[in-house]
Amino acid sequence: MVDVYTRAIFEKFQVELWESMKCGGIVKVDDERQTIYEVQRHLLDDGRSRQKQNTEKELPDRLRVIVEDKKSDIVSCSCKNFEWEGIPCRHMLHYLIFRKQYTKLPSKYILNR
Repeated sequence: MVDVYTRAIFEKFQVELWESMKCGGIVKVDDERQTIYEVQRHLLDDGRSRQKQNTEKELPDRLRVIVEDKKSDIVSCSCKNFEWEGIPCRHMLHYLIFRKQYTKLPSKYILNR
């Protein structure tokens, strides 16, 4: 990653990677054309589960939708952060790591700048 990202972009990527570990997801559709996966933050900042939440310390937990087009092998997220920022969002990273079990980020998700 050092050869690919500037320091500032790498630091943003690190934040997204760390935040991806705080997410949980569920498959909604999985057919021959696509996979639709819903991702949502499932922990509070101090690690407590949402069932024991204190509303003053609650973090936003907006539901995001990941769509994988199986024909083109492209993953996109409803937050559109990848399209705007140029780095994969926490939701995409969660999907790629936990659902697809990737250990290396595919080059198509590293944009040349």
